[in-house]
Amino acid sequence: MPGLSPAENRLVGKSKWHLGLKFRFLLLFLSVLIASIGILTLFVETSLRRVLQTMEFAELESHVRFSQAYMDALYPGPWQIDEDDRLVKGKHVVSGDQKLVTDIAQFTKTAVTIFKGPTRVATTVLGADGKPAIGTKASQKVIDHTLLGAKVYTGPADVLGTRYESSYFPLQDASGAVIGMVFVGINHETYNLDLQKLRLHAT
Repeated sequence: MPGLSPAENRLVGKSKWHLGLKFRFLLLFLSVLIASIGILTLFVETSLRRVLQTMEFAELESHVRFSQAYMDALYPGPWQIDEDDRLVKGKHVVSGDQKLVTDIAQFTKTAVTIFKGPTRVATTVLGADGKPAIGTKASQKVIDHTLLGAKVYTGPADVLGTRYESSYFPLQDASGAVIGMVFVGINHETYNLDLQKLRLHAT
């Protein structure tokens, strides 16, 4: 630099070099810190989703089993399809019984549907017209797993174009044949709201 001795110029040069090195180390540290925070946030988010999903699915399975037990207590006797092609529990006609699914929904705080085969015969799920979606069908995924496979299905399901976190339970007649299903579920948007609440609680 003008006006400085060679020794002083060397000293200034070394100072600038040290400052530049410290600045680069600071940038590197900040980059690593930001990346670490991003990874930690993603890990927490993924863990919260897994915890919530496990809790939700366990609760949904308990709700669908409660629904079955509730109907067993209310209407003793086997499931069957009568001569008028209606789903019957004991001596009670379940097809079209909107009060039954509404009562169960009030207990479980979920959407509730009873199927005869793959078809909704009583439901709290509404169609595009705002009326109970009676006469509409379950998704093929659920039909294959629960109606044809005779197994409880718990997981995401397409319900008339809307994603639900759901559980489906097969309904068997006296011979063991699956003749229908019970569904309980929550809209995926509600699931996401529950996740946000869990995230806020965790922080």
